[in-house]
Amino acid sequence: MRSLIERTLSATNNLLMRLGAVTQSHAVITDGITVIDQNLRAGPGRQFPVVTIIPNNAKVLIYGCTDDAAWCDVGFGENRGWVASQDLEVTYHNRQVYLTPATARSIGLVTVPFGLTYWNAHYVGRSWHGSWSACFRPLARGTRGRRNGGTRSAKTIPEAPRGAVMRRGSIGRI
Repeated sequence: MRSLIERTLSATNNLLMRLGAVTQSHAVITDGITVIDQNLRAGPGRQFPVVTIIPNNAKVLIYGCTDDAAWCDVGFGENRGWVASQDLEVTYHNRQVYLTPATARSIGLVTVPFGLTYWNAHYVGRSWHGSWSACFRPLARGTRGRRNGGTRSAKTIPEAPRGAVMRRGSIGRI
């Protein structure tokens, strides 16, 4: 028997397809299974708060992933959040396989945008809801970051000096 969430999502997808808001290829929500106990996080990265813990071998609904498929937006019970895709399996060609970027594309998982809108849609009322700015820090001037599944690891790069630069002792006294 399908859960209420699955029936609601299916009805919503059907309505959106009839309205032309999404196409069949963009309306894929798939079942997944966790391969280890893992934290369901409030965002795509380890810096985000833990929503709940998902046990090994638990069934989750996968709504989509980050653009590089490193993190996936999933539903577990009444909770919604993000898990590392490397810890998920999906059914592909009648076999259980790890979720990889190629598999995510092949089964039609969409890129799920993450930002303040997502945060407010799913986490109002949580004790850590007000900590958005502490969790999601845009890169500051003078930093260079590498996108890693929606997370940002920043390394400070010194700003280039402006104007002429003279080192002591490099030019004789005038």
